[in-house]
Amino acid sequence: MRIFFSLTLTLPCLFLLSSCLFGREESINKDHSYDEIEDYKIEWNSLFSLAKTHYFVYFYSVHCGHCEQIKNQIIEYSLTHIEEFFFLEYTSEIPVITNPEQTIGVDNLENFGIRGTPSLVEIENKKVVLNLSGTNDILSFLNLS
Repeated sequence: MRIFFSLTLTLPCLFLLSSCLFGREESINKDHSYDEIEDYKIEWNSLFSLAKTHYFVYFYSVHCGHCEQIKNQIIEYSLTHIEEFFFLEYTSEIPVITNPEQTIGVDNLENFGIRGTPSLVEIENKKVVLNLSGTNDILSFLNLS
């Protein structure tokens, strides 16, 4: 009788636990699309003119293999931080520079640039406070690695 009672309690608990884990894995492994964040895409000329005091801008290219590699993780992250996370698709008008750290404190497009895609820029009070490039640095900063 004890074995039967024990099994009747254990089996539902195992089922519940496995379904929670399965649901989490399904969310993490979901194949996201940039269409999901369409309302949070911004244009180059509005980088410093958003009506926010603090936000992140993720620079990406649909032709970038590294961007594609972390796309699902970045979009999943942004969906839980949607009020402060924006996307900017790379265009040739965005300057590419060798040292993104030189942009810390910059508050205008003329003095701003990224090393390449993917890049993550943090802006506070209309000034750059962080300019990261590369999948590992971005995932590490967002605690996704």
